[in-house]
Amino acid sequence: MKGKCLSVAILLFFLAGCSKASPSLAEKPLTIGFCIDSLVLERWQKDLDAFTAEAEKLGAKVEARNANGDLELQVNQANELINNDSISAIVILPIDGSKFSEIIAKAKSRDKIVIAYDRLILNSAIDAFISFDTENIAPYMMRELEKVAPKGNYLLIGGSLLDNNMKLIAEGIHRELEENENIQLLDEVYCDNWSSISAYRQLSAILGENRDAKIDAVVCGNDSLAVGAIRALSEYRLAGRVAVSGQDADLESCQRIIEGTQTMTIYKPVDLLGKKAAQVAVGLAQGFAPEGGQRWTENGYDILRCTIPIEVVTKLNMRDVIIESGFHREEEVYMTGDG
Repeated sequence: MKGKCLSVAILLFFLAGCSKASPSLAEKPLTIGFCIDSLVLERWQKDLDAFTAEAEKLGAKVEARNANGDLELQVNQANELINNDSISAIVILPIDGSKFSEIIAKAKSRDKIVIAYDRLILNSAIDAFISFDTENIAPYMMRELEKVAPKGNYLLIGGSLLDNNMKLIAEGIHRELEENENIQLLDEVYCDNWSSISAYRQLSAILGENRDAKIDAVVCGNDSLAVGAIRALSEYRLAGRVAVSGQDADLESCQRIIEGTQTMTIYKPVDLLGKKAAQVAVGLAQGFAPEGGQRWTENGYDILRCTIPIEVVTKLNMRDVIIESGFHREEEVYMTGDG
């Protein structure tokens, strides 16, 4: 039932966001640029597909650019889109949100709408920020891990610290750890580009150096990192005996939750995030702000912020949240039938 309630809440949020968007969007053709970090992670392709489908439904064309995790390339791609007179709005999923202030200033000088997608672009006059409820990710992770491992040694494997979301998650995890005197943080490492291979190598090294220390939980910043961590744990015959967190509800991690080697993940309805971003981009380019957001001040800049809810996923609610939402198919998650 909890999964169904979340679905209703998201639907209401989504409907509120598009209530004024549809009637006037086809007044003139629009082209929207989308600068995406990379398409290596499973979820980013879903985001781009959802964004593109909704934008086209609203009568806009999408010019997408994939930086493949290369910051210099992404900056050049953003410049290219800004210099394109046919583009009215630019959506950016930044590799490093602190490196775009000059780009945003240039975009605004050319009267371009700029929207930060999922990750905040810092110290810049962006028009909107569309993201998930990032502030609750760390508490959700720790709550589930502490159910399995209420005391003992924890490890933290984070993603790229260029990603402002990872900084927020890491700060939240440290706050949670400080409130539980029965938990010790044995070590923490970070992985460029959220690399699963880096997570595997770094955890393997930690496990090799701490053979006498019992590891009770590994806090992984996302599901890609969890995959690497579980691979390392498996080699030390610890998979399923050590609690492991994640986020994004990637298919492989949902499968691992069912098999018992991953404790939890976080469901983020990326299709609605992509749709919402497209609605906001098209709406702002048409001269009005869609409903469903709040005004928000960041370092003196007034920004429209739209936040979509997230939900914890465990073995107990996998069907309610993941299967019933259509995020993954039952035969895929439970690995039954032909898949």
